[in-house]
Amino acid sequence: MTTSQRKTKQTIIASVYILIALFFVGTLSFALWPAVPEEEPEVVVNPNPLQILDTQMLILDNGQADLIARISNPNDQFGVQEFRYNFILENPDGQEQTVSGISYILPGNREKFILSLNYPILDYQLVDFQIQEGYQWGQLSRFDLPELIVRNVQVGSSSRVGQFFTANGIVSNQSPYGLRVIDLIAVIEDNSGDIIAVNQTFVRDVLTGTSREFEMAWNEEIPLTEIGRTSIYAYTNTLDQRQFIIRETDGPIDRF
Repeated sequence: MTTSQRKTKQTIIASVYILIALFFVGTLSFALWPAVPEEEPEVVVNPNPLQILDTQMLILDNGQADLIARISNPNDQFGVQEFRYNFILENPDGQEQTVSGISYILPGNREKFILSLNYPILDYQLVDFQIQEGYQWGQLSRFDLPELIVRNVQVGSSSRVGQFFTANGIVSNQSPYGLRVIDLIAVIEDNSGDIIAVNQTFVRDVLTGTSREFEMAWNEEIPLTEIGRTSIYAYTNTLDQRQFIIRETDGPIDRF
């Protein structure tokens, strides 16, 4: 074997050892420093918009009216802590008046009433109800939904001066947390299912496992013979952390 052949052989052997060493180094590096996982694509959540089921204006004997809207949230995990709404009224000359307000709706709430009571209508009629765009969704699991029970509801004539009719009862907070405010709305229907009277009130500072009495009064008589059903709806805004009296949370409610 010549000197030239010997050098060529040595070069080949050295190259093989280098390749083997690089292979082992690469394998060890991969084991010790695994590849950075790829970022998961962001999930885009698009809750269905709030729905307006119907509207109604109840004309009262004093030249005023109660404005009623019934809305629905078709989403079971997402609600709205705060949204703005408008009742739109119009007179025969085409002039408009707007009655605005702020409300909320929890996940899975398929029926919620929004009221504007004793509004002076003159010759105006209710022509539209609008929920303003731009509200933010908040996520809330079903385990965080309040459990409110209304019982012992009674309706009848009032003995108090200036009141003609009342509805009263008891609301119980069976949620695992105390609540600052519970809103109560009364809807009275006739035997045909048409709404003939509405009212609203609220109770404050209802601890878990406790109850509060409530009463609503009307300035007009409602004959008992015309009443087919009286429903009392209890709502509270658990999307707003300020509504809790005492509660430990893992963090803020997710909003987007």
